[in-house]
Amino acid sequence: MKSLHFTLPHGFRGGIISDSEFSVGERENLLLNAYVPGYSQSSGYVTPSIRHCESANNWFTSDDNLAIWHGIWNHHIPLDAIHLLAGITRKQYLTSGFFVAHAACVGLDDLILLP
Repeated sequence: MKSLHFTLPHGFRGGIISDSEFSVGERENLLLNAYVPGYSQSSGYVTPSIRHCESANNWFTSDDNLAIWHGIWNHHIPLDAIHLLAGITRKQYLTSGFFVAHAACVGLDDLILLP
C-alpha cells in the first residue's frame, strides 16, 4: 500500500501517504492502537497528516497541517512515524478540547489513578 487512512473520534480524519509501498501488519496495527488513542483504519481519501518521501537522507519538515518525512522506511512504518502520528493526534485532541491520558497517578497530596 502507498497510503493508510484513519479516523479518530470527534470527526478527525488523517492519513499517511508514501512514495513507496509499505505494509501495515499485525505489529503496526497493535502499535497504532496503543499509541494513537481512538485510531481506526478507514478507506477513502483523507488529507494526509504525514507524507513520506523515499530518500537516502533523513530529514523532516512540517507546517500546521502536514509533516513531511524524507528517509527510508524499508516497506514498514517505523516506530518514529507512529510516535509522530501520536503527537499529531494529541495536538488535534487538545485543540478540540479533549485531553488524552495514559494510566498515571496525579495529584498533590492524595494521588488518583487514572486508568
